[in-house]
Amino acid sequence: MKLLKMIKKKSEYFTTLAPMYIVLNHHLKYFNKIVPGLSINEISKKYDKLETNYSNKEFYQSYVTRQTGTNKFFIEKKEKYLINHTLLKNLSKSDLEECRDHISSVWKKEKEKRIEIKNNLKFANIDNEMEILNEMLDKKSKMVEKFSNYGQVFEIVSFAILKVYFSILGFSLKRFSVTFSNDGGMDYLSGNGIYQVTTAVNSKKLEQDVKKSRDTERVLVLSEDREKINEEFSEKKLVTDIITVSDIKDHYLSYFKKSYRKKYLKKILETIRYEFEREYDQKSTSI
Repeated sequence: MKLLKMIKKKSEYFTTLAPMYIVLNHHLKYFNKIVPGLSINEISKKYDKLETNYSNKEFYQSYVTRQTGTNKFFIEKKEKYLINHTLLKNLSKSDLEECRDHISSVWKKEKEKRIEIKNNLKFANIDNEMEILNEMLDKKSKMVEKFSNYGQVFEIVSFAILKVYFSILGFSLKRFSVTFSNDGGMDYLSGNGIYQVTTAVNSKKLEQDVKKSRDTERVLVLSEDREKINEEFSEKKLVTDIITVSDIKDHYLSYFKKSYRKKYLKKILETIRYEFEREYDQKSTSI
C-alpha cells in the first residue's frame, strides 16, 4: 500500500506524522462522501489537542506545506488540504484505518522508548562517565541503539561537551531549539556566530545549511570525518571552522581526561539528560 509505505518512511518525525494523522481521520469521517479538506488553521487546532498526548512540539505551517505537492502526501485545493488522490486509489476504509492505527502504534512505542531513554539517562553514581560519552558518540554502539535517532543523540552530546568545555574557558554556548524544529539552521548559538550540526555529511546537505542564516559566521559540526568535504567547506566565506566527531572525541572530550577536570564530566551528563528532557518539553529553555 503506497500510502502506508509513505507514512512508514516518516515514522521518526512526530511533526510530520501528526498532520497526516489529522487529515487521515478527516478522510475517514467523510469516507464515500465529498471530503471538504482542512485549512492550516483547522489542522493547527487539532494538532494542539494531539500534542498534549504525544509531544510538546509547537505547530508550524511548514509541517503541512513541505509534504504538499504532486508526489507528496497532501494536495491543496482552495487553501484546504487533503490526502493526495493518487495515494487513495483503490483503498478501502479499513486500509485507511490501518494507516491511522500504524501512526498510533508508532506514537505508543515512542512514548515507551522515551521512558526507557529517561531511565538510561539516570547517570547518578556512575563512575565511567568518559566511557559513556564515547559510546554516545559512536553511531554503532549499543548505547546509541537504545535511542530512536542518531542525529538527535549526536547533536545533544556534542552540544553538552562543547558547552561545558567553553564554559570553563569563559565562553557560552546555547541551544534554544530542539532537534526537529524550524531553527533557521541555528542549532547552537555563541556570542559571535552559530553552530550548524548535521549527520548527513554530503555536499548537497551542507550547501543547504550554509545558505541558511545568510551573512552569519558559522561552525559546522559533522558526525563524520570526510577530508574532501572538510576541505571544500572550510573555504566557504562564512564557515569559520569545521568540528568533526573525531575532533569532539580527541580534542574536546579528551580535555576532561585530566584527573582535576573529571569533575566536569558529570556536568556534561547532566546537560545531556536535561537536553533530552527538553526534546519532549519545548516549554523549557537551554541551560
